[in-house]
Amino acid sequence: MRFTSTNEKYLRVAIQIIVGLIFLTPLVVASHYYFPFITPRNMYFRTLVELLVLVYLALIAHNRAYLPRKNILWILLSCFAIALTISSLAGGDFSYSMWSNYER
Repeated sequence: MRFTSTNEKYLRVAIQIIVGLIFLTPLVVASHYYFPFITPRNMYFRTLVELLVLVYLALIAHNRAYLPRKNILWILLSCFAIALTISSLAGGDFSYSMWSNYER
């Protein structure tokens, strides 16, 4: 699938909008949940982050210039993610070890 430069512009705008919506997370409250201040915010935030990752991957598929450059912060973040995955695999329940629960 090949994008045009207009599609690249739309993807960048979509990323900016999603990041802006993430900043509104503290305002999310839904009274019909058992934990009205925790659960809806967590689901809202996780959904937006998943959308953000999908749009970013589409942007990378279009133009490799959007790949992050190799620097010490990127290396440390990668090491942290690898350590988190290894410790989750060593835990009793991978899903609970990796993703926790909404109350945490």
